Amino acid sequence: MGMFDTLTFIYDVTPEAWTSPLFLCPEGHRIRELQTKELECSMDTYVIAPDVEGKWTMHLTSRDAAPRYSFVSGRLVRTAVTECKKSDLTDSVFAYGNCDECLPVFFESLNVWSGGIGEREVFLEFCLRFEAGRLVTSERALGQTREELRQQMKRDGVGVLPDDDRVVMKHIEARRKK
Repeated sequence: MGMFDTLTFIYDVTPEAWTSPLFLCPEGHRIRELQTKELECSMDTYVIAPDVEGKWTMHLTSRDAAPRYSFVSGRLVRTAVTECKKSDLTDSVFAYGNCDECLPVFFESLNVWSGGIGEREVFLEFCLRFEAGRLVTSERALGQTREELRQQMKRDGVGVLPDDDRVVMKHIEARRKK
């Protein structure tokens, strides 16, 4: 895979952000994180959040924060405060990832590590256009619903398993516990 950068979307800064349609999977779930290979590819994290004017703005998080250690309820806790610097990027960025809320499609697999069941996540790709660090457009370039992926896999001859399969149900239960 190589190195990449992470785009993290912060929705809870302003109430308007919660209803923004900019970063939704085809099922309507908010996307919290994407990856891209179109920035520095140095494992940096770029935070995209509404600014005081409600405009989605990109910030680069600093990696040089000194951690602080303290005890909270008898447990040692490590915290680090980092300053996020506003980006002045003017470019289009393709970013990709999966929806954390959508279940994968389960299928028969010969992989002994997974107990004979494979999982295929719904893949998403977005094209984000920034001007002076502000997001001006966001388009989902690729992404299908879980059911569309299931039907495609069946057409491709993959042994897709139903969600009510006893073993699949155990996999779903284990994912939800994580």
